[in-house]
Amino acid sequence: MNVVELSSVSRIADHAQIARRDAELVAAVRAGSGAAFGELQRHYSDRLYRRIFSITKNHEDTEDALQETFLRAFARLESFEGRSLFSTWLTRIAINSALMCLRRRRTRPEISLQEQREPREEIYSFDLLDMSLNPEQICDLRQRSGRILDAIERLDPKSRSVVGIWITKECWRK
Repeated sequence: MNVVELSSVSRIADHAQIARRDAELVAAVRAGSGAAFGELQRHYSDRLYRRIFSITKNHEDTEDALQETFLRAFARLESFEGRSLFSTWLTRIAINSALMCLRRRRTRPEISLQEQREPREEIYSFDLLDMSLNPEQICDLRQRSGRILDAIERLDPKSRSVVGIWITKECWRK
């Protein structure tokens, strides 16, 4: 055998060893081992980070997509059938997460609220207060609205039409 053939055989053996190790770790994760998933994460984080960054071109989005990748992989590990290498399956999830980041960026463009200054000057940042309702408030509002609609339905037809007209006028004012 020449040097090229030996190198190819060596790479094939390495891939087979990695595939066996991944299969063992996946089996351990399915059995409930968090440490095994941590090992998979440590092994693939750098490679996936580089792949995701090549798509997003942004470190913050890359970190978000990488976290999303491992979250999805953990949640869907039962769907991994082993017909491909675990690394291939994980890379596909990472690429999809990166593409989702790009789609979110396109639909919700972000702007920096930090003023660009000379390198030696201080950077001023702004904190914006989120005035939207939290999930608990949304749930409460939906429950109250449902009770109000039920009460309106129980009114006699004449009173119901008066309330309907009033609601319509109030909605048009806003």
